[in-house]
Amino acid sequence: MKLLTTIAALLLSFSAFSQDLIEYRDFKFYQNGSEISFEEVTELTKQYGVAKVAFKQGRRDFAASQSTLRATRRNLTNGALAYAGGYGAGAGLIFSMFQEEPIYFYLGLISAWEGYYSLRLMGTKKKFKKRADEKFMETAHKLNEAIQLGKGKWHFRVFPEF
Repeated sequence: MKLLTTIAALLLSFSAFSQDLIEYRDFKFYQNGSEISFEEVTELTKQYGVAKVAFKQGRRDFAASQSTLRATRRNLTNGALAYAGGYGAGAGLIFSMFQEEPIYFYLGLISAWEGYYSLRLMGTKKKFKKRADEKFMETAHKLNEAIQLGKGKWHFRVFPEF
């Protein structure tokens, strides 16, 4: 079984090497067997028009996982937004009960969603690292799909004239 896994890994690496695919491991990206920088990955996401947001979020989470100050800033910002969202949700629901206007109810629901989303983004350095790893894997996967399809930003299809 171990031999089959090794052979499969070798075949996959050879096929990735021949197609200029992106490999990702341990917070580093590789192309054709050599490491590429985050700036080069950014250029690839622009060139192929995929995973721009995921890679940006991954870089932000990776920076927060490496620095306690950045993690604290992110948690303070998201905590303040979560508090404001909860406060807005409560106010919106109270206004909707007394004013009988549905707009206050919907504003309260939107505020509650914002509070929940911001609260969900808070985390420890370990959680930021895990989130960055997931975003980087997603970026590599989407870039590889785009490379295999050959659909770069500057890729033009020529159709035959009839």
